[in-house]
Amino acid sequence: MVNVEFFILPGQTEAAYLQFTVQQIKKYYETGRSVVVYADRELCQKLDQLLWFDQSDIFIPHFYITNETELEYDRLPVVLVSEIGFLDITEKDVMVDLSEDMSCHFKGGRALVKIVDQEPRKLNASRVLYKQLQHQGYQVNVHKIEPLPS
Repeated sequence: MVNVEFFILPGQTEAAYLQFTVQQIKKYYETGRSVVVYADRELCQKLDQLLWFDQSDIFIPHFYITNETELEYDRLPVVLVSEIGFLDITEKDVMVDLSEDMSCHFKGGRALVKIVDQEPRKLNASRVLYKQLQHQGYQVNVHKIEPLPS
């Protein structure tokens, strides 16, 4: 059975969203799981920068694939893609879907991870996807992330 995880963040700041996403990618990498991140171009570029210039001592081999000539980098543990066609070519253990398109794009034995902040449009779309996945027979685990203490 494919593992489906929804992480619902307590706020809607981009910095918190990016930080949580990078932490999740690191967690999967550290446990030996390969990851494909599907997001729009701007978000992929920001994540690429954060994964390169993170303040921790952990380097995560990754690449943002933007065209077919770069598909050789798919062998790295973490790849970022903004073109849906690259998802069919990329074989990874976990798909972190950050797209606003709430269609179901994962396949095979991949785990699906959806990270959603409190932006109303994203929340509503995630509810639709949640119902769609449940209707298709997937067990969806929802994690409501608590705000950090001030």
